[in-house]
Amino acid sequence: MNVTTISEFRKNSKKFIDQMFKNEDILVISRSKGKSAVIMPIDRYNEMDATDYLNSSKANREWLEKGMAQARTGKTIKKTIEELKKYE
Repeated sequence: MNVTTISEFRKNSKKFIDQMFKNEDILVISRSKGKSAVIMPIDRYNEMDATDYLNSSKANREWLEKGMAQARTGKTIKKTIEELKKYE
């Protein structure tokens, strides 16, 4: 995570954004009299958004945990793309 001030970000925004993408990191912009802000690649934001949605309810979390446990213990079924298309 990189941190900069709002003043430095204004002066060098392109440099900071390019560095953020290069390092696949987030950028925190601090303000002297206010709350800080975060800039991140949209893909990383979307991943967080999807994770938040999947963990949004107890039932979803339990279902995901059960599926992950089954995958770890090899309790999975292999299907081809053609087989899955039958369910469309």
